[in-house]
Amino acid sequence: MEPSHYGHRSAILHKRLYQAGVAILAAGLCAAVVIYLRATDVPTSPYQLDLLSDKHNALELKHIGGQAAVVAEQFDQWFASLWHGKPLAFTLALLSVGVASLCFWLGDELSPAHDD
Repeated sequence: MEPSHYGHRSAILHKRLYQAGVAILAAGLCAAVVIYLRATDVPTSPYQLDLLSDKHNALELKHIGGQAAVVAEQFDQWFASLWHGKPLAFTLALLSVGVASLCFWLGDELSPAHDD
């Protein structure tokens, strides 16, 4: 293929990546706003196992699995909390900004201006 054809394909890809970034950013932020406005405090399930709910359980967990098990359980609880209620809105907003930024960056890297 000749170089002018690469420039044309690169320009089309740049435009599509930019459009995808705009669409992802708009959809993600709109969904985050809707989730934030509709979110309520999520009641904890009586069946949910909370290993760090009291000191006795935390000490038992530390005794059985060591400090690494306690840290892993704390991380697991934090990570699970990101996917419910209002924190879900912030997680979605952050993810949409990140993916849109990646699309914008890739589109910029593939733009015809970088072909020189």
